Amino acid sequence: MASRNYTALTRTRLYSLAGNTCSHPNCNERLVSTNYNVSDICHIEALNKGGPRYNPKSTDKIRNDYPNLILLCKNHHGIIDAEDRDGLPLYNVAKLKAMKQTHEDAFEASRSSAFTVKSSSLIAKVIRQLSHHIGQPKPSRTTQAFEIDAKIVFNEVDRHAGIIQKYSAYYGIIERIYNEFESARKVALLEIFNDLYISCKGGSKGSDDIWDEVESLLIERINQEADLKYSEEIEWCAKIIMVDAFMRCKILDEPPR
Repeated sequence: MASRNYTALTRTRLYSLAGNTCSHPNCNERLVSTNYNVSDICHIEALNKGGPRYNPKSTDKIRNDYPNLILLCKNHHGIIDAEDRDGLPLYNVAKLKAMKQTHEDAFEASRSSAFTVKSSSLIAKVIRQLSHHIGQPKPSRTTQAFEIDAKIVFNEVDRHAGIIQKYSAYYGIIERIYNEFESARKVALLEIFNDLYISCKGGSKGSDDIWDEVESLLIERINQEADLKYSEEIEWCAKIIMVDAFMRCKILDEPPR
């Protein structure tokens, strides 16, 4: 039987992005204080065979990683795992992932407004730190102009469509930062995102799930290789850099011409 083996980074992300409140839309329960802890880290796809929404094609690492976890109070943990008359969980995978995304987006809106004052310097720091650990540059690929909405539709992006549209406005800031690098170094740095995307795509995973996995890998890379301690600001920077990579066709596929 697999164990609940969560990394410290995964735990920190869960509690930070959920705003320390239950992710169920009908609950405003505060989860942790100095006097109590009523939180449950819940698996969207069950950790062990026989559990709700178990996916035999997954791995223990993926099951215990941030994209497959949702933070709930103990009451709603029981509710999402309850079965209907056919013996199936009342909440399926898609519904739980949408619930988690909606909950986190509500807190993200307030966080992002507080970070914009220092956006350029913080984003630049993350990118420069990442650039110290790049490999050999790959041949650059020519991409054609496309509309962001067209790429979102073509890739059937749902949960992350709002974030992509919102943070596309930072393209100019990222472009100025990248232009400070030598051309070959800029190409090699951008290929980091394409490598992450390629490592996550495949099988029957949808674009939103691939996006979740790429984002988690990017956060891990920033935390380890760039030696920047995780914070909500770092999470915010990662989203902006990912959206920029999406716009430069390093993540997800270009729409046909």
